[in-house]
Amino acid sequence: MKLAQIESVAQEIVNATAPLIGGRTINIMDTAGVIIASSDQQRIGTFHQGAAEVLKNRAPVRIFPSDLPHYSGSREGVNLPIIKGDKLLGVVGILGNPDEVEDTANLLGVYVGLYLEQAATAQRNILRREMRLSLLGQLISAPVDQERVLEAGRVLSLNLCLPIRAIALSIISPDRMHCAKSLDRIEELLASRGLIDPLQDVYGVLDGSLIILKYTPASFHAENCIQNLYSTVKTELEYDPSVAIGGEASCWNEIGDSYDEARRLGRLCGAGCANVEENIDKSLYLMSTMQNRAMERFIAPLYQAIRDGFGGDMTWMFATLEAYCACEFSVTKAAQQLHVHKNTLLYRIKKLLTLIGLEEEHSFTKSYFLKMLLIYDKRQNEQQIY
Repeated sequence: MKLAQIESVAQEIVNATAPLIGGRTINIMDTAGVIIASSDQQRIGTFHQGAAEVLKNRAPVRIFPSDLPHYSGSREGVNLPIIKGDKLLGVVGILGNPDEVEDTANLLGVYVGLYLEQAATAQRNILRREMRLSLLGQLISAPVDQERVLEAGRVLSLNLCLPIRAIALSIISPDRMHCAKSLDRIEELLASRGLIDPLQDVYGVLDGSLIILKYTPASFHAENCIQNLYSTVKTELEYDPSVAIGGEASCWNEIGDSYDEARRLGRLCGAGCANVEENIDKSLYLMSTMQNRAMERFIAPLYQAIRDGFGGDMTWMFATLEAYCACEFSVTKAAQQLHVHKNTLLYRIKKLLTLIGLEEEHSFTKSYFLKMLLIYDKRQNEQQIY
């Protein structure tokens, strides 16, 4: 990192440090001897002769009042080189009698060096994250340029291998800022727990979800994987996430399909785990692929009929319907799950079926339309959130 390229960071150092050393003036100079950050704003942009001498000799310069005629643009104080390895980054100076500020100046030099090293590391991490996110975007967008993604993987020291399955982890929240911060914390947690492999997996936060493209050899067990992700997030961070996994991609152009399956299934199923290769989740995914135009033509009128019949807030009605479907249309089990009397649930379901004209239909037709209504309701709620 070149000091001249991080002027904002240099000023942050000055602002943070000056109060800790009694408000003394601190200057940071670039490799041309120009002050690029200072607690005396009027000095920024001026040439510092003392810094120029430090840069020339790579050694500290102590300036006393009697020396000032020889140091244009300087004041009394101590000026130290900022060196990283064998590279001279710039100069840091502190105003005051050199005999009085010598120790403080030495500590300041160490502090500035460490701060800049941390800033450089942070910038590298940001760049790496951006490159990884770019690679993620390339992999989920067919057609995939195999040579290009493999080269990008090598730059990131990734060993990209097939087959791959996409995982979508989401936090159900209308607060997008809270959601983004939560996903950043989750990404760090999962990496620290070894549930994301930085040398094998491609991952990043995309469109409100943490997406993980995970290498899935023959030994991979999908249920164990998503359950571990779910339980770790819920236990460690006390979020109740949605974790969904798409089907296996055995070629590069199938990764986008796996991604779409994971994303769509995660939004449909809500909190908990979902696996598109499980028949119940697979059927839900297949129904969800119905085009919006068809949903609006055939399902929206039924949805409106329910709204008119039950009133404005239908949250409780769809919670009832979701439990009824999840319990495979068992009234007894759904009633127990909802903690209501069986007759209460029967009344609600019968009224709903009557409102949409399905009371006398075959059980398959009923179950199909009820699940489609659930999907439509989730789409409506999703539009409000996103």
